[in-house]
Amino acid sequence: LPVRSDFIDARNTPLPQGFNLLVTGGSLGAQILDDIVPAALVAMKNKKIFVTHQTRPENVERLQKFYADNNIRANVLSFIHDMAGAIAGSDLVIGRSGASTVVELQTIGRPAILVPLGINPDQAANASSFAKNGGGFAIEQSKFTTRWLTSTLSDLFDNPLRLEKMAQKAHVPN
Repeated sequence: LPVRSDFIDARNTPLPQGFNLLVTGGSLGAQILDDIVPAALVAMKNKKIFVTHQTRPENVERLQKFYADNNIRANVLSFIHDMAGAIAGSDLVIGRSGASTVVELQTIGRPAILVPLGINPDQAANASSFAKNGGGFAIEQSKFTTRWLTSTLSDLFDNPLRLEKMAQKAHVPN
């Protein structure tokens, strides 16, 4: 799959190790991510997390208010112009598992929690392959709950070495 040069330029960028989370549901956003991720972040004890959350235009204001009301540092936007920079600037990505997304994560080397679109068997296969290599988690949308995500994020951000190992396993040299 072709990869833009900005992703290749960001290859092997070290993890920022600053509790930076990128949430992206693709060009149309993903309502389940907009519902589950903010609730899980509120339930976590670690409020040092900075989240960049890409969502549908109609959800931007609601999510900005939610994060602000809950003292969670966040940048909520409907479109990310520099996706390579956003991925490289994150310690962990939560998103769908389209082919382009998975290849971009593998090129830069970022761990991820992938929630495939339930009606797309290709996304499920992409997520499963990524997780099998140790780069992250593939979780069915029906099992992607606030409780599961709170526990998983707490564990990952409490264990930066685990995130580092996942990043190494996520990276696929070109």
